Amino acid sequence: MRLLDPGAAGQRPRPAPPDAVHVALAGTEAARSWLAAEHANLLACADHAAEHGPPAYTSTLSAILGPHLMNVGHYLDALTLHAGALRAVGTDDSGRADALDSMGVIYLKLGRYPEAADHHERALALLARIGDRIGEARSLNQLGNIHLWTGRYAEAVDRYRQALAVQRNIGDRAGQTRTLGNLGAAYQRLHRFAEAVDHLEQAHVLAREFGDRIGEANAVGNLGIVYGKMRRFADAVDQHRRALRIQEEIGDQTGKIRTLTNLGDACVLAGRFQEAVDHSEQACAMARETPRLRILLSKVVRFRPKRAAAPAAPPTTQLVSRNAFRMWSRSASASVTGSIGNAMFDGKGGSRSTSPLVSITARSMKFCSSRILPCHG
Repeated sequence: MRLLDPGAAGQRPRPAPPDAVHVALAGTEAARSWLAAEHANLLACADHAAEHGPPAYTSTLSAILGPHLMNVGHYLDALTLHAGALRAVGTDDSGRADALDSMGVIYLKLGRYPEAADHHERALALLARIGDRIGEARSLNQLGNIHLWTGRYAEAVDRYRQALAVQRNIGDRAGQTRTLGNLGAAYQRLHRFAEAVDHLEQAHVLAREFGDRIGEANAVGNLGIVYGKMRRFADAVDQHRRALRIQEEIGDQTGKIRTLTNLGDACVLAGRFQEAVDHSEQACAMARETPRLRILLSKVVRFRPKRAAAPAAPPTTQLVSRNAFRMWSRSASASVTGSIGNAMFDGKGGSRSTSPLVSITARSMKFCSSRILPCHG
C-alpha cells in the first residue's frame, strides 16, 4: 500500500516486525497485481484472525487493506473485513472507533445513510472519550460527507468546519488536505464558487506537499466541476484530465469512472461531442468490470432518437434512467455513463432545437455535471 498510496502512510499501522516475510514489489502495477492475486487469501487470513486471534492481525488488515478494497469497488468485502476487526478488538475503544469509522465509510458508499451516520457518531463518542483529536476530526469529516451526499450542504459545511478547527488546533496539516477539499465540495453545491475554488486550491497544495495522491486527484477533479459551473469549460476539461492521470497512476478504479463521466460532461459543455461519447463509453466499459457498479448498468436504458430534418444521429444514445440517477447518487462514484451519451444527438452539427433529447439532456446534464465527491479521512 505504500506504493499505491504513499501519502496515507501516516494513517496506516506501523510496518510488520523485521522478522516478518516481506514481498518485494517493483512498482505500482506489481502491487496491484499482487493484491488482486492474493485477494481471497488476505480476506481469509483476516477472517481467521477475527475468530481465532491474534486480533491485531484483523485490525491491521482492516486499516491497510480496507482503503484498497474501497478504491477498487469491493465494498461488501471491505464491510466484512471491518466488521471482523470490530469483533476482534473487543473493548479497545481506539480499535473500535477505527473499525466503526471504516464501516461507516462503506455504508455511505452503499447508500445506507442511517447506518453510516450511526457508526460515525459512535466512533466520535469513543474518540472524544479517549481524547483522540485526530480521530475526532476524521469522524466529523465523515459525518459531513453524509450530509453532503444527502443534500444537506449547510450542515456539511458545519461539520467540516468543526473538523478543520480541530486539525488547525492540533497542527494536523496533512489531515487538513481532505477537509479543505470537502469544504470546497460543499461550497460548490451551495453555488459559492469563489470559496469553493479557494478551498480546493488550498487542498491541492497540501495534497502535493504530503504526497496524498487521492486527495490531489479529488481536489483537481472537483476544481474541474467548479470551473464547469463557472463556464470555464476548457479549464474544467484540463482539471479532469489531471485527475484522471493521477487515478490511473494509483489504480483508483471508481475514481476513474467518476472522472471519466465528469470529463465527458465538461467536453459536452465545451462542444467536444465525440470526446464526450468516447469518455462515456470508456466509463461504461470500466463499470462493467467493477464490482458493485455493475448493478447500475442494469438501469441504463437505450434511446434511439427520431429526427426528421436533422443529420443522422449515431445509432444509439445512452441515458441513465431517473431510478439510476437515484442509485448513482447513493453509489460509489459517478459511474456508468452519466448523461454524456446525449452528446451523440448533436455530434454532427444538427440543430438541438429539433431533437427530442433536448429536454432530457438538459435535465441530465444539470444533475450529472454537478456531481462532486468528498474525500474520506
